[in-house]
Amino acid sequence: MSPEQPLKCHATSAVVHVRLEGIAELLGDIILTFSGGTPANARETLTLNIMVTFNVNVTNPGIDGQTTDALLVMEEGASSGWQAIAGRREGQASVIFENVRLSPPGPVGERRIRLTNLRGNISQLVMPLASGEFPDPEVRVYITVTGTAPVTVSNNLLPVALPLLGLTTMIRGGEFMDVGLPHRFLRPEEVNEDLIRDPRNVDAVTSLTIRFGEAYAHAFKTRSEEGSSATNGTRFIVRFFNVPDHVRLFVTTRDAVYPVAQRSSLAAAKALLVSGPDFRGAGGKVPEDVPLGSGGRTTGVPITELPVHGGVAFAVWEWVRSGSRPAVVEQVYFGAVLALEPDQSAAGIVLASFCFAPMSRVTTASPSEPAPRFIDTGISRSAFDVARKAE
Repeated sequence: MSPEQPLKCHATSAVVHVRLEGIAELLGDIILTFSGGTPANARETLTLNIMVTFNVNVTNPGIDGQTTDALLVMEEGASSGWQAIAGRREGQASVIFENVRLSPPGPVGERRIRLTNLRGNISQLVMPLASGEFPDPEVRVYITVTGTAPVTVSNNLLPVALPLLGLTTMIRGGEFMDVGLPHRFLRPEEVNEDLIRDPRNVDAVTSLTIRFGEAYAHAFKTRSEEGSSATNGTRFIVRFFNVPDHVRLFVTTRDAVYPVAQRSSLAAAKALLVSGPDFRGAGGKVPEDVPLGSGGRTTGVPITELPVHGGVAFAVWEWVRSGSRPAVVEQVYFGAVLALEPDQSAAGIVLASFCFAPMSRVTTASPSEPAPRFIDTGISRSAFDVARKAE
């Protein structure tokens, strides 16, 4: 009788780019390849527990408090009726897959298991440690396997993601992007007065051009590209502060082409305005087609008025362009239109802030927080200077 073969496990991973601003980023899959052991016809099936420990918080949404939507899937050697196993969160930075039944392949063949749909808080890598040093420049995991027979795991410390800055932003005044900021307005008739009279069928002049750009290819994703547990695609939020009384703000309901001189035709929308999101950019509804907004347009693109409360207004768009070419660094432009009521005295500098959305301060696993979500990286910049009407 031949001696019992030791069961061995070799770990490998896919290293993916993730957004440094992200709190619930989808990480690379982990493959565990098992070999050796005494075949099932000579021994009972083994029961294993597989634990994955990260150098960042696990942020998979919880199903019942601890159980997550991270999955273990048998790829090779699965028996009839075998099902995926959901991982259970163990502390803040580990996921354990319990009671995994495995038939040892013996000296010939192998069994392959995939760990997928794992999410982590990449924004932790932005903040320095108490020692003043910065954390690891990559997301790493440590794999342990225990069970009814000893298992030797090789290559059990491995990277699963490389964090990169995900977003660049720029703002300029005017539809030709040729006006410095803040864009100064002196007289009401310079500020889309026709929009005040009747916002329908008005071709307004763009007051501010906003650009959101990928810092690396494929940083913008649709909801389906963000993973099976995603609540939304990549979103962009602009917030306006210190909006004076009698000043009205409109934004484009889809991306536009700026500067206008470069536009030959308007292609299919890359991003659409979200209806009814909260101030963080979460929730609401993404339309199936370009919203008509208030009826007016700027540079041929529909616009809609933003409600202003306490001098604050905001707009949220979601990336909807599927099948983007991974090698192309994408960018989207949106227009903002300012309108000033005639014969009213209003003055002040309007500030604007731009970043990914939804924003969140919850950096651990949560059943109610959106995925993906991001830290607030917006920095307020002077956008409009509305001068008091001269007497």
